[in-house]
Amino acid sequence: EIFDLGSDPNVALTGMLCLRSVWEQLGGHSSSLPGAELLDFWLKLRVFGVQHEAVPSLHVISSSAAFRTLSSSVADADGEDAIAIEHAMLRTKHMDLYSSARLLQDHLLVMGMSNNTREQLQELQSGNVGSASDCVFREFWLALSDLGHRRVAEVERRLLALDKYGDDKAVVALRWQPQVLRGRCACMARRFEEGAALLADLAGRHPELRDAWVF
Repeated sequence: EIFDLGSDPNVALTGMLCLRSVWEQLGGHSSSLPGAELLDFWLKLRVFGVQHEAVPSLHVISSSAAFRTLSSSVADADGEDAIAIEHAMLRTKHMDLYSSARLLQDHLLVMGMSNNTREQLQELQSGNVGSASDCVFREFWLALSDLGHRRVAEVERRLLALDKYGDDKAVVALRWQPQVLRGRCACMARRFEEGAALLADLAGRHPELRDAWVF
């Protein structure tokens, strides 16, 4: 029996079985967001595209380990739910599944992460935990956090750090997002001519951004 993967990328099939070859090809679970790794892997499957079918009988696997998030049961700045912020982070990883307007709003959510979330991300980053792709995305999320605190120099330092990963698939996956941060940093630092040039270039190369009110 063939089942529909569904049109809502926010709903994951957490009881799925996956071939090891597919698991290895997609890099398995990410170490960056404990508790959201199932949704993250599900989004990778959706982008990758897989042959799939429903198992005819019911199978239940029980885990004694409780799921947790980076900021388990802790509300982030301005009362934002930590889980909502983790999901916003995930959407910045899987841009092809979401609109540009949604992603720019997610940037604002990630900027409001709590100190607890930031400290845990920074601890993972300092230890180079996970793959190069994990490190790229964590650096970007930390740059968003710095932007939320108006630490322009720190944001620009983190964006430069992304360059050492070259054409890593994660850097490519971020697409226009780092450039948006560079434009915002230039404006915050009152380098208006530079900021205008960066944003005009983005609007030219990514016309879909012009339809997003946040941009």
